[in-house]
Amino acid sequence: MKKLIFTLIAGSLFTIAGHAQKSKSKPAFESGFEEPKRIWKNGNSECEPIISSVKVHSGDKSYEIGAFGKCNLYRDFPLVENATVTIWFYDQVEVTGIAAAVVNNTEAKENFMMGIHTRVDKNNYCYRYGKDFKPTTVKRTTGWHEMKYVFTATGCEYFIDSQSVIKVESTNQINAIRLGSVWGDVNSGSLFFDDIKVETKK
Repeated sequence: MKKLIFTLIAGSLFTIAGHAQKSKSKPAFESGFEEPKRIWKNGNSECEPIISSVKVHSGDKSYEIGAFGKCNLYRDFPLVENATVTIWFYDQVEVTGIAAAVVNNTEAKENFMMGIHTRVDKNNYCYRYGKDFKPTTVKRTTGWHEMKYVFTATGCEYFIDSQSVIKVESTNQINAIRLGSVWGDVNSGSLFFDDIKVETKK
């Protein structure tokens, strides 16, 4: 009888643990640019992406963009919903031009962007949903910054360094990430991306 009771209790605990484990987030995709050619694709054949060790958030490498042309890397993956996307961005405030972290739903043709656009605002970070870049209230500073996109059933909320930037009504599904200078060059200096992660719930 004691053995039977122990077996039932142990089985219940394993079942509970299994349910708890299923509710945890898991990375649907992550990259620290340690093996970039296996994970990322070049978005501009006229510009060779630079994988650098000058500034890293973790590991040994990051993705550097600068006055090299409209360089960008992209990654496609199967549609995921209600994801949280985290992208680390190293800014240098003297850098001018356009550079962004872009999260896409290529099927719905919806784009979610944060980064710098110094023709819009040279002092604050900018975001985009729809046609135009707009300034945020978050000041640019030199160093690493966490850009986060949180998708739910009602849309997407943008965060920079845990500060909410905007919440938009949109799709809750995404299937691509693009990093770099897509619409215009970085005119001087260098910026860096590292530790990209897309997390979903099981």
